[in-house]
Amino acid sequence: MTWEQLKELPKIDLHCHLDGSLSLECVQELLGREITMEELQAADDCDSLKTYLEKFDLPVSVLQTENGLKKAAYDVVRSAAAEHVCYMEIRFAPLLSVHEHLSCERVIASVLEPLAGKIEGLNHVEVRRTYAGADIALYCELESKEAMAFYADHPLHTAAKEKFFHLR
Repeated sequence: MTWEQLKELPKIDLHCHLDGSLSLECVQELLGREITMEELQAADDCDSLKTYLEKFDLPVSVLQTENGLKKAAYDVVRSAAAEHVCYMEIRFAPLLSVHEHLSCERVIASVLEPLAGKIEGLNHVEVRRTYAGADIALYCELESKEAMAFYADHPLHTAAKEKFFHLR
C-alpha cells in the first residue's frame, strides 16, 4: 500500500485536544499576527513537562472568546475531515476559557453548537442553565422520534455527554 493510499483511508482519533490540535493558520488568524511552529510545538529533545505544557499557553489564549472557540472547533473538525477522520473524540478544558465575560455554559455552547447540521436530524443545539440555575443543560431540537433515537446513541452525543457529565 502506498503512502497516498494510506492517507485516503478512513481514520479515527480517540484522544484529540482542542487546544493542541489547532492549525498554525487558525492560531495566527485569531491572534492577528504571524507566529512560528516553534512557538506552538515543544522541541523533539524537550525534557521538561513545564516547558512542554507552556506550548499550550498560546492556543489557550485564543480560546477566550465565543468566536475563538467556534473558529477553533471548526478548524479542528475541518482539519480532521481533510485527513479522512470519520470519528473523533475532542477534549478540552472549558474552565480554562471561563472569565467574567464568558460563562462556562457559553464556553461549552461555543464548541457544541456547531454540531447542529453535522448529525443527521439534529437541527439546533443550545447550552443553558436549568430553571433552578444550578445545572447546565444541553437543549436539542430534533426532527423526529427516529432522529432522537439516532442522536441518543450517536458517538458525538455520547462523547459530549460523557465529557460534561462531571460539571453537574
